[in-house]
Amino acid sequence: KREDAQAANRIATAVWIKIAQRAPLRISNLLCIDIDQHILRSHAGKGAAVKLFIPATEVKNSKPLEVPLPAATVQLLEHYLDRHRKHLVDHPNSWLFPARDGKRKNPNVMAKAIEKLMREYLGFAINPHSFRHVAAKLFLSAHPGNYVDVQHLLGHKKLETTIKYYCDLEAEEVFKHFDAILLKLEQAN
Repeated sequence: KREDAQAANRIATAVWIKIAQRAPLRISNLLCIDIDQHILRSHAGKGAAVKLFIPATEVKNSKPLEVPLPAATVQLLEHYLDRHRKHLVDHPNSWLFPARDGKRKNPNVMAKAIEKLMREYLGFAINPHSFRHVAAKLFLSAHPGNYVDVQHLLGHKKLETTIKYYCDLEAEEVFKHFDAILLKLEQAN
């Protein structure tokens, strides 16, 4: 049973990482996912479209979140729910990431598990909040200056917050885009 719980915890951590890659939510929102309330399916069974829904009352900026999950994420989520989650609970509950006592998993415990798994696979640790920074960096690299979309992606209440923390991340990409403009102008002459 101990080995099953260890494997289940690793799979739970992988599910958290997979969801955080697609939905860079705050760790508290991800750890508060209730399977019955926050995971919406278009229909029962295989092939269902699945979304995470976090109501406005549970989000820092007071705006509801509705995040569609890609098929690969849904596949890992279903595998975890069908085969592994049961090894993590002694008491019935509907937390996606449960602790043995029936409560939700402690953020510090989950953070350590995430950092450990990332260190194992990447050679260095990444803390849970870094997924949000990586998402902003990747988005702004592809779309320099598009702070409004990053604001929505990260759930910032104010655009100023997004600009304050992420404006400097895109400087290199802005120069690349500017260089591309110059190259087009040179080729036109």
